[in-house]
Amino acid sequence: MDDLISKTGVVDILRARAEMATGTPKSVLFAAADMIEKLPALDAKPVIYGKWLRTDAYPHHVYCSICYKTLVTNEEFLKRYEIPNNFCPNCGARMDAEVNT
Repeated sequence: MDDLISKTGVVDILRARAEMATGTPKSVLFAAADMIEKLPALDAKPVIYGKWLRTDAYPHHVYCSICYKTLVTNEEFLKRYEIPNNFCPNCGARMDAEVNT
């Protein structure tokens, strides 16, 4: 998995080092800072983890522990129709594979 870093932070470090350098290294550091600054930014959001919960009453409704929206109105539908349940379609939270009670 790639590490996310601050593009502005890297550019600031390169420019600070370039100010201390002389000759060719100075121009190389400034050029590197300019190239990094022109790279597109990644729109990263923190990953939210949740769990599928189910109601006590039958038929068991399966719902998200983060947004409390219902995934299915009957837990048996998950297995019968192989409904993907590795993330919540409402809030995007990543889920454990099993339905937790």
